[in-house]
Amino acid sequence: MYVSKIPIALLASASLAAIFAKFGSATSNVGNVVKCRGQHTIYVEDEGLYEIKCTKDQEMHVVEAYGVCNEDIISNNITASKSFRRESLSTAFTRYCPPFFSKNEKCVIHINKKVADAQRFLVGNDLTCKKGVTFIGLYHCCDKEKSAIEPGEVVTLAAKKEGTLSPRCPPGKKINVITSGQRGTFLCNKGHITSTTQKAAELCNNKEMCNITFGIVEPDICPGNNTSHFVKYTCV
Repeated sequence: MYVSKIPIALLASASLAAIFAKFGSATSNVGNVVKCRGQHTIYVEDEGLYEIKCTKDQEMHVVEAYGVCNEDIISNNITASKSFRRESLSTAFTRYCPPFFSKNEKCVIHINKKVADAQRFLVGNDLTCKKGVTFIGLYHCCDKEKSAIEPGEVVTLAAKKEGTLSPRCPPGKKINVITSGQRGTFLCNKGHITSTTQKAAELCNNKEMCNITFGIVEPDICPGNNTSHFVKYTCV
């Protein structure tokens, strides 16, 4: 039973001080965003414990969560079958974790635990693996309520696949894009990032609000795989 080390590329992406935002129509709280406290990765080989990082005051936004055979990871098989667990992970957070949060305890799930109890989180039981299975995931822990952007605060907005990101600043402040990009999935592109900084800067710099619509700019080796986009900026 063990948890393997997270790959370097995933650690690099996880080091971003991520703030994931959802925006509705304009209100009196213009410039407020839903903040997230980091971007969290899961990489558990075969069987092991995993502590869910989100708290009772947050929501869990799962970008990807799936099991894949170890032999497919070793061979870089980008067309490998996956055991999707995105909805199951979200359900575990909303239904299994609250009793622990109410006692100020950590919420820990046991990946592929042999004993059938409430802690067990099965991954890969619908796959035929010769060398075991690895559970891979990426998620954000987001505050339930919007809050103001503080002076000097770095904000990162993120979205899955195709879609629109809408950077905004408090009245009188202007957007200054630091970086923007498309992040590949672990199985296909090991979390590598394709830059979209120039596009984001042209659309958003020196504005209070803007909208950036992203398509999928996939490398040729990754047709049909999921991706996510992000924009990192400050208000000046």
